[in-house]
Amino acid sequence: MVKNEDLKGLKLESFVALDIETTGLNSFSDKIIEIAAVKFENGEIVDNFSMLINPEIKLSDEIVSLTGIEDKDLIDKPFIEDVLPLFFEFIDKQPLVGHNISFDLEFIKYNSSIHGMESDFKSKKIYDTLSLSQIIVPRGPVSYKLSNLKKYFNIESGDNHRALGDSIACGELLLKIVEKSLELNDATVKKLADVALVFESFVKIFILDLANYFAKTSFKRKIGTTINKYHDSFNYIAKDSEPDQNMESILSMEDIIDKIFDKGGLLDKNLSKFEYREEQHIFSKASHRALNEGKILVTEAGTGVGKSFAYLFPSAINSILSDEKVVVTTNTKNLQEQIFYKDIPIVHEQLGGLFSAVILKGRKNYLCLNRFESICKNPTQHLVSDDQAKRFLPLIVWANRTITGDIEENTGFKKGFSYDIWSKVESDSGFCLGKKCRHYNRCFAIGIRKKAFKSNLVIINHSLLFSDIVSENAVLGKYSKLVVDEAHNIENAATSYLGEEFSFSNLRNIINRVITQDNKHGYLKKLEKSILAGIEEKNKVDKFQNLIDQLKDKSRSLHDIGKSFWNEIGEKLYRNSSNYRSNSIKKRFKNSDEVFGGFESEVSKFKSVFEDFTGAIKRINVLLGTLEEGEIPDQDEIKQEFSTLFESSSDLYSTFSFFKDTERENFVFWYDIVSKNNGLNFKLSSAPLDVSPILKKNLYDNLESVILTSATLTIEKRFKYMQKKLGLSSVEKERVETIMLGSPFDHENQLKVITPTFLASPKMSTVYEKDVENVITALAENFDQGTLGLFTSYKMMKSVFYNVSDLFKKKDRVLLMQGKDSTRSDLIKNFKNVKNSFLFGTDSFWEGVDVPGNSLEALLIVKLPFSVPTEPVIEARIEDLEKRGLNSFMHFSVPEAILKFKQGVGRVIRSAEDRGIVYILDSRVINTRWGQAFVNSLPVLPKSPRNMSQLIKITEESFKNE
Repeated sequence: MVKNEDLKGLKLESFVALDIETTGLNSFSDKIIEIAAVKFENGEIVDNFSMLINPEIKLSDEIVSLTGIEDKDLIDKPFIEDVLPLFFEFIDKQPLVGHNISFDLEFIKYNSSIHGMESDFKSKKIYDTLSLSQIIVPRGPVSYKLSNLKKYFNIESGDNHRALGDSIACGELLLKIVEKSLELNDATVKKLADVALVFESFVKIFILDLANYFAKTSFKRKIGTTINKYHDSFNYIAKDSEPDQNMESILSMEDIIDKIFDKGGLLDKNLSKFEYREEQHIFSKASHRALNEGKILVTEAGTGVGKSFAYLFPSAINSILSDEKVVVTTNTKNLQEQIFYKDIPIVHEQLGGLFSAVILKGRKNYLCLNRFESICKNPTQHLVSDDQAKRFLPLIVWANRTITGDIEENTGFKKGFSYDIWSKVESDSGFCLGKKCRHYNRCFAIGIRKKAFKSNLVIINHSLLFSDIVSENAVLGKYSKLVVDEAHNIENAATSYLGEEFSFSNLRNIINRVITQDNKHGYLKKLEKSILAGIEEKNKVDKFQNLIDQLKDKSRSLHDIGKSFWNEIGEKLYRNSSNYRSNSIKKRFKNSDEVFGGFESEVSKFKSVFEDFTGAIKRINVLLGTLEEGEIPDQDEIKQEFSTLFESSSDLYSTFSFFKDTERENFVFWYDIVSKNNGLNFKLSSAPLDVSPILKKNLYDNLESVILTSATLTIEKRFKYMQKKLGLSSVEKERVETIMLGSPFDHENQLKVITPTFLASPKMSTVYEKDVENVITALAENFDQGTLGLFTSYKMMKSVFYNVSDLFKKKDRVLLMQGKDSTRSDLIKNFKNVKNSFLFGTDSFWEGVDVPGNSLEALLIVKLPFSVPTEPVIEARIEDLEKRGLNSFMHFSVPEAILKFKQGVGRVIRSAEDRGIVYILDSRVINTRWGQAFVNSLPVLPKSPRNMSQLIKITEESFKNE
């Protein structure tokens, strides 16, 4: 509970919280339908204002569903021009509080202006609870929507998405924020104020008032202390004790896996929801054997096997007894986090806490305290706008409390949206001062790696696995046992990670580190300042200044020449493309002349200027090396920055040269051009053609034991294709064991597959698309099951979505689509929560969508998921097979499509209670010879209705039997 004296000290003894409901998000074209405000005095509600407003337009079904307000509720209500004067009279001169308040104010200001009223909000104190909650409570809910914050703080305020209830919630939320802000220490508040002071935003007033109040009351607190540290189980699970001789004897027993997984065993006795699964038992015994005998185990484990337990228990036991770590890698963040946060704690408890485990991510996921403190000390040198400062603020409270430094922990900071900020503070080996850093003992990246070096189980992702391979085990240290989950993705991960990329934006990023285009920021400004502050000898200062001026000139030249040169090439390639009217072009090239032909002199000039630029950096490095220790402020940091700058520039120059040498074997080259309003975004990319030799050399030849597992590793019940793809076909046969385990679910009774025969061929695109729309329409009109539609083309998905949208509105059913309004995770969450909804998705939705229960009872596979043959890597692999006299369609296209097809089908039955239907709308699955391979990969035989009425009848019977 906030004390009155604290509210008074923060000048919040009286304020008004407000909220509006609207017909949409555009303040110019959409209308306000409800407005409310609540007056708080000394933390208590003393008055409120609430009115519905006639918008003079019909409400959309979406708004009715969201707010509960209907057209009939508004028909006799006053218009906005009649309500606003009353609203302004109520709020008077009070400070205003709102959640994302700029949204509300924009609507109010626009409606005031068109009706000739003044809305002078500039003179008022404005508080935005969205921004403030992200700053003061950075480890809060996943999303900072008002409804989520209400749950987080246990705020009771009435209905969500009604103006009065949300106004009350905003006011109560501000009081919670005040309460949390008073728990901060003086050092943290000072950092907040130092950044807020020099920039403009809605959070500035609150932070400066907080800093002033802290300054007046500092005697009540211990200055400089750090309180309420977050605990580190976010990324590390410690070993509780060492195994004694008796426990080692038990774990060494030949039948230890039986004692854990068998009926009546450890898991059966201790876990109330444990169900014995023979497939899991078989897999766990095979994993135990592989780890103990130095084998490579390849296991296809169907949905529901519980494969993570099947390899985690043997891995933990092996590590406990051998005192060697086992590395577990996954493709997706979701599975990585599920293993660490859900599965490993259970394994840890059941094995008596005898092992440690860590979840390890790439270095750039961790905060560098040295870089962070540099920004806090001098924000104007690093943050170039009010917006950047606002987005930096959520790092400050978190940085002073975290003991992991893992940015995923900070839900108030959106790394994807603010990577320009994160890149300034992320841990980066190029900026690392090592033991010279004053924060070395608190370094998050070094700390977590030290734990990973000593932990029994290390959970990583595929990208980090290849980062470790490239760095010769500098990331993970020595290990000899590896588990690869989601192994069907390991080839793509290797292909992606082991490639190269060059674009002007890469070059511009390096130049901007030297000096920004406005000449206000960059390493040179920092160097100039330090030289003037530290060096008294004029001759030495002049030497530095001369080199600084040279590098400034070289930077401008490289920027201007590089930009012009790169734009010219991009424009030429774009104009000469057969589909240049498209916004996006991707094309493979085999010879560098296809890109640089006709630009020989420009290439030569660009390389010369690039060399001059890099040479100028080197000369500054040499001169920095002549300084006495501590001769200038921040000397170690500046030396490291310029050393890293030289390495980055040299590496990028080498990358450019790499693309001029396209005769390299086993590499694919291509360019991407994206047309935007501000010009063309042009980049060159490369990737290895065949990663199987890389996998063999760096994994199987180097490691003692490897377990590879996935739900999709076989084609027509054979591992041959995947073994070749993953480099296993050239490994000694006696070392490799393969096991195919089906799903423990009763697919015969849980799943139906329907393959209609009456639809047009996908080759008849217009007719086929109409047929797909007819099937979706029929299902939406006759059945109310939650349905996921998997497409292979975003263009077709979008077209179908808009063509069936009106029907869904009439039926009052929610239709969701990938890429529209929400992120992937939000779409899946909405799909789970909104009964009977439809969700359309493309590529990424074919796997990793886990929606058990009746939210997903029907799956539409619109087309068989063949890879796009013009994708550069795909095109090159097809061409390579044809050169070797093989049928690329049967040896590559069909197997790849089957693997993805199996992933898609696996979305439906996720538990023993699930029931569902898969509709395969691609007739090629039943009327081509190769289509039988897809049918053979299904867990049940399909039914093939000959017309729509038969399809509806089969569906009706299937759902009736649930």
